[in-house]
Amino acid sequence: EIQNTIERAVQNILKSIELQYKESLKAEKGYLKELADLNEKAMALNLKEIEYNELFRTNEANLRTYLLLLERSEDARLQKYIKRNNISILDRALTPEIPSKPRVKLNILLALIIGLMAGVGLAFFLEYMDVTIKTQDEVEHEIGLPFLGIVPSIGSAQSRKSRYGRYSPFKKKKRRGSGREPDDDTPMNKDLFVHKNPSSAVAECVRSIRTNILFMSPDKAISRIMVTSPGPQEGKTTLVLNLAIAMAQSGSRVLVVDTDLRRPRVHKAFGFPNDKGITSTLMGVHPLEETIRETEVENLFILPCGPIPPNPAELIHTDKFSALVEELSVRFDRVIFDSPPVTAVTDAAILVHQVDGAILILRPLQTHKSAAKQAKRSLTDVGGRILGAVFNNLDLENRDYGYYHYYYYRKYGYYYGESRDSTAPQAGETHQEMVDEP
Repeated sequence: EIQNTIERAVQNILKSIELQYKESLKAEKGYLKELADLNEKAMALNLKEIEYNELFRTNEANLRTYLLLLERSEDARLQKYIKRNNISILDRALTPEIPSKPRVKLNILLALIIGLMAGVGLAFFLEYMDVTIKTQDEVEHEIGLPFLGIVPSIGSAQSRKSRYGRYSPFKKKKRRGSGREPDDDTPMNKDLFVHKNPSSAVAECVRSIRTNILFMSPDKAISRIMVTSPGPQEGKTTLVLNLAIAMAQSGSRVLVVDTDLRRPRVHKAFGFPNDKGITSTLMGVHPLEETIRETEVENLFILPCGPIPPNPAELIHTDKFSALVEELSVRFDRVIFDSPPVTAVTDAAILVHQVDGAILILRPLQTHKSAAKQAKRSLTDVGGRILGAVFNNLDLENRDYGYYHYYYYRKYGYYYGESRDSTAPQAGETHQEMVDEP
C-alpha cells in the first residue's frame, strides 16, 4: 500500500509538472505572438517616420520659399512709393545704320581664303594620291628610262590631222547630198593607221620613235626589238604594227613576230588565219617559208603565233627558238617581237635575251609608277636591255597633263614632220645606210 501510495504521489507530481510545462508553452506562444505584433508595429512606425521626415523637409522648403516671395513682394510694393532723383541721361541712343551681325564682307573674304586654301590643299592631296605616270620627266627621273616619244590616241579627229593642220587625204569623202563632213570619230583599223594615214600626227610621232630607236646605237644596228608593257590593254600590238610599217616605209625589210603565245593578235590585223605560225615551225609541222606571210604593206612581213601551245614560256626558252631568231635576223633588216605583259608572265623576261633591246609601252594616267618600275626590274634583273619607254594612246586634248606638256605633245609630231623631209632617206635607201653616213 505504501508503495502504491508512493506511485500515486509520483504520478500526481508528474501530472502537475506536465501541466506546468503546457502552461509554459502556451505562455511562450502568446509572448511570441505579442513580439511579432510589436515588430510589425515597429516597422510601420519606421515607415511613418520616413514619410514624416520627408513631409517635414518639404514643409521647411515651402516655408522658406514663401518667406522669400513675401519679402520680394514687400520690396516691390515699397518700390512704388520710392522716387529716385539721382538718374540723368548722358547720351541719347543712336539708331544703327548697318547691322552688327552678320559681317558680310568679312565672311566673304574669309570664305574666299578658306576655299582657296582648301582647294590648293585638295589639289596637292589628289596629286599625292595619283600614282600614275603623266609626264616625260616622271619616266626619265622616277622610272629611270630614256623617253623615246609619244603616240597620240588613234581614231580622234586630232590624230588624223596632217602636220600642216589639214585632215589626212585618206579620210572618207563627204556623202553626196549630205552637205556636211562625215563624222571624224568613225571606227578605223588602228593597227594599220600609219599605212592608211602616212601624213597624220600619229604617223609623224611613230617615225620620230623609229628615228630615236635607230640612232640610239649608231655603232651597232638595232635589228631585233621586243615590245612589251607592264600590264595588258596598253596597245602593244598596235604600236608594234605601226612602228613596223614606219620602218618598212623607209626601205627596210621588216618582220613582225607574234610571240604573245597566249593572246595572239597580229594575224587579225591583216585578216590572216592563225592555223600556222611560229609554234608550228618550232614543232616541225610547217617550214619557215610557209609561216611567214607577206602583207599589203611593202617590205612588211609577219610571222603569226600559230596554234597556241600549252607551255609558251618553255617553248621560247628552247634552242630551236634561239636558232629561229638568228635565222630571221639574217633574212630581215628589222625583226620586231610582240610579247605579252612583262609583269603578268615570264615570256618577256626570257625573250629579252634574244633581242638587241626592249621597248616598254606606258599609258599616261593609267599605268602605275610601281608597275612600270616592276617591269623595268623584271627585265634588267635578268640582264636585258631596255631601249626606252613610249607613251601610247596619249589624249592630246586632256588637260591633266598640264598646259606645257599638252602644247609640247600636240606640236611634237608636226615639228618632226616638217623637218623630216630634209632628213628622210630617199627611195631604196635604208635607215642603216642613213645611220652609217657621217
